Amino acid sequence: MPRPRRRTPRPRDTGDLRVLTKDQKSELCEGFSMIMLPRGQDSYFKSEDERRLAWEIHGEEIVASWSAPRQRPRGWWLYELGEPVPYCLSDQHERLAELGELAEAEKLKPLDDWDED
Repeated sequence: MPRPRRRTPRPRDTGDLRVLTKDQKSELCEGFSMIMLPRGQDSYFKSEDERRLAWEIHGEEIVASWSAPRQRPRGWWLYELGEPVPYCLSDQHERLAELGELAEAEKLKPLDDWDED
């Protein structure tokens, strides 16, 4: 008996990049959406170029609204700095300090105090 052919899902049409979907924003911020993608899909964007363009359009706004101290969004690391996101948070903090990218509040407040906010 012949087996039915399995269709590979096509990436969803992202439409106009002036407005990001929740999943697209999550992919630029944290990259977590990539774990929950439908089988056969590796991004909520049509291409790497489209993801980069989305960052160019929305990156400044994403960084301004970013609330995780001593961390930066995934897109910032990839497209502004041009390097992979450090594996752990302490590595992110260390790299940001090396780059002089920490805000004064991030420098002054002890690491343990961020959990209390």
